[in-house]
Amino acid sequence: MQQTNSSFEIIVVDDGSTDSTKDVLLKLHQHYPNTLSYITQNNCGAGSARNAGINLAKGEFLLFLDADDELRPEALTQIEKAILSSPHSKLFLSNHLSKPQIGETRKHHVGLISNDKSKNFKNFLNKKINMAHGAFVAHNSLFKNIKYPIDLQAGEDIPVFAQLLAYEIPETIDHSLVVINKHKDSLRHHVFSNKEEALMVSERLFDKKILAPQLLKYKRFYLSKRCLSLSRTNYAAKQYIDSRKWYREALYYNPVSLFELSYFRKFIKSFFKK
Repeated sequence: MQQTNSSFEIIVVDDGSTDSTKDVLLKLHQHYPNTLSYITQNNCGAGSARNAGINLAKGEFLLFLDADDELRPEALTQIEKAILSSPHSKLFLSNHLSKPQIGETRKHHVGLISNDKSKNFKNFLNKKINMAHGAFVAHNSLFKNIKYPIDLQAGEDIPVFAQLLAYEIPETIDHSLVVINKHKDSLRHHVFSNKEEALMVSERLFDKKILAPQLLKYKRFYLSKRCLSLSRTNYAAKQYIDSRKWYREALYYNPVSLFELSYFRKFIKSFFKK
């Protein structure tokens, strides 16, 4: 509500909250009846909530926020400027800020954007392009085919981000539009508990009905990267047996991963940890 631009609508999806969210939303709707609308649904997960918001949206461009994120006051003004400057573009990415509970706020840059969709797709899989809710804006037409998976407890944004990049070459907005507040209990920090969960993200990402055939070849590459990331996460959590398991999985999908020395060193060190 502190935005410097007033041409927007806010849609809040209450995904089965058990606190005072409904009362807060009712008061806000009464105060901003022409700007804010909301719906409630049973707890179906973040993917279902975002799809519900997409279906209700009347605007041409969509921006998604998680419950604890803060859109910066000038964000919508910067977005409008970018859209007017590139009227034929359907996807815009921006920098973003992450704010931990303890420590300093960090700035995250968009990364390596190419004029080649395939390169952007692979760069995202290789974590060379950063996308986050609140830090991208997409035309509503892109969501006719692309939907948030409703069967993922975490990581439901990964397939959507990758598929958007497969469809559109993004324009960049040289501003940090959102502050992402990081909490230890956030789903952002969820560690996949088994191989099936990690593989399900890959299956939803590499959907043959959505991706061009030439992009499907990156599936094993992505699986290897995902396993390396999970190996590192488990190592940091002192789950050394699981860390080694994920490292071996990474080598199975892509033996070239052996030459990523930082992961190899952690793998060796893990045998001497308790």
